[in-house]
Amino acid sequence: MLGMEAVACPVCDNTTAFSEIRSARVDHYIHAMRLSRTRSTWTVCKRCGMVLQNPRPNHEAQAVLYSGGAYHSITAEEVARRLAMVEYRFAKKIDETLRHVPADVPRRALDVGCGIGEVMAMLNTKGFETLGVQPDPEMARIAREQLGVDAREQYFGPGLFPPNQFGLVFSNHVFEHLSDPLLVARGIAEVLAPGGVCVTYVPTYYRNRSWTARAWMNSGHNWLFTHETLGTLFLRAELEPIAHTYLSDSDELCLVVKKPLQARELNWQGAIHDHTPWAKVKYYHDVLLDVRAMAFTPNRMRIKAKAFREITGGRPRDVAQWMHRMVRTRVEATRLLLKSVLS
Repeated sequence: MLGMEAVACPVCDNTTAFSEIRSARVDHYIHAMRLSRTRSTWTVCKRCGMVLQNPRPNHEAQAVLYSGGAYHSITAEEVARRLAMVEYRFAKKIDETLRHVPADVPRRALDVGCGIGEVMAMLNTKGFETLGVQPDPEMARIAREQLGVDAREQYFGPGLFPPNQFGLVFSNHVFEHLSDPLLVARGIAEVLAPGGVCVTYVPTYYRNRSWTARAWMNSGHNWLFTHETLGTLFLRAELEPIAHTYLSDSDELCLVVKKPLQARELNWQGAIHDHTPWAKVKYYHDVLLDVRAMAFTPNRMRIKAKAFREITGGRPRDVAQWMHRMVRTRVEATRLLLKSVLS
């Protein structure tokens, strides 16, 4: 039955102490799940500062969203657009990822939630043997047929592959969707070779430069991480955070964790004590996020336009279409902000 369910914090297991925070006023996905709500409810955990949708759509409702292209459009036109934009979307992420891969680990890479296989195809050109998992059968089929990569139609978790075989595990905008991110993190720890790294990109609100940070808070996402909360989640899976970067042009977080050469217990409970207090997290969402978005958006658009022109070679039609989408998005965001301030 379609409905909502209460959830526990994936970082500290808290089930009772939460405080509601401001979220996006427009939620396009909640209508696709046929729920009798107009927007999602987001809270901050009072024990560790984790930001989560609570309650969230249950498994049956999420299955409706992720099937039939309701969340990811898989039309021929959209696939062609994504393939044409591979360099723009992933070149910098791949360069940043490879910077952290040690030279003495296996040149095998696993892409968790591989989509249509763009990252796998790029890693293949860098000398990696790649394997991807993708629960959407249509996207996995496109990855195999159009990009020639090994994409398996599976959900990822412990026991799926033999242990200690990958030098790199990559995920891009996956962890915010997971029902049980700790279980997936433990699966990653299992398949990583000692000394291997996992590079994870997730949307974030922290250090935001636009209203995209608010838009991330929709019913299609379960969690919004920072380097503190995602880092502690991986510590619980016995993976050690070694680097993180906030991408100022896209309101994303890149977190790099490493599997120790020798197994040892990592103090994740102690890490929680160093997290940003929940009251500061709530103030950030309720006040600072919009202030920062207004201040940084103009310069952020200039930076993204420059990067887009460089990668596409400045093809007029592509640039014009991109600028049209950006302006339309910003106008709508400004309209909603003014409405919220005046209401």
